[in-house]
Amino acid sequence: MCTTIHPLSDAILGIGKLQDWALVVVGDEGTPTFPDLGERAVMLDAAAQRHMAHDFAGLFELLPWRHFGRKNIGYLYAILHGAEEVWDFDDDNVLQDAVQPTVPSANVVAPKVGADCAAFNPYPHMGAPASDVEAWPRGFPLNLVRAPCAHTFEAAATGDVAVWQSLANNEPDVDGIFRLTRITPFSFAAASTTSVVIPPGVLTPYNAQATLVLQPALWSLLLPVTVSAGPPARHSAAAACAWLVAGE
Repeated sequence: MCTTIHPLSDAILGIGKLQDWALVVVGDEGTPTFPDLGERAVMLDAAAQRHMAHDFAGLFELLPWRHFGRKNIGYLYAILHGAEEVWDFDDDNVLQDAVQPTVPSANVVAPKVGADCAAFNPYPHMGAPASDVEAWPRGFPLNLVRAPCAHTFEAAATGDVAVWQSLANNEPDVDGIFRLTRITPFSFAAASTTSVVIPPGVLTPYNAQATLVLQPALWSLLLPVTVSAGPPARHSAAAACAWLVAGE
């Protein structure tokens, strides 16, 4: 599921070719007309969205045009049509060859941290290039960048994990401070195959660029449209709600 204001991209074409997946693309005012993408693809152009608005007027009134928040319409469409998983991606994030959105089955670890650990930065442990200050995900608290949590790693199960954030090479999801003070683009080490499960109560931002959301967490897809950094804000709210529900 993605939104776009651009012509058909390689990223969208690639997802459209995946077996056992349906593709939902949300257009915007001014999005070029797409060719037919096949029976497993749906293009929600401006006209289709206005038609949907008849049934969800309260929601649609809150969503501005020419805004990333139009993605919420795609989430709603997918859920209404029985989606069991949602691959939430950007129109320029191309899956690597032979890669499919899926839950990892090997090399999954979790940091064992102290009670004072408020946020954990997984990038250094997933092949980010080393520097005097390690890379950090967009939305990570800047005051904690130079104060990483003391931790050890232990093997982790995946059964209770409902959101899986994938890494993005070349233009990874880092914030403006990193881009102004460090070198971009960069890529994560190809030899790194580690997946990191974040423990309850610990913040690690995720985005809407390359994220697999399983059915138990589909409720958390709603993107806020009143802040400039919608995806990190979504994560903070979703994580807090999940911890409350789980009693963590």
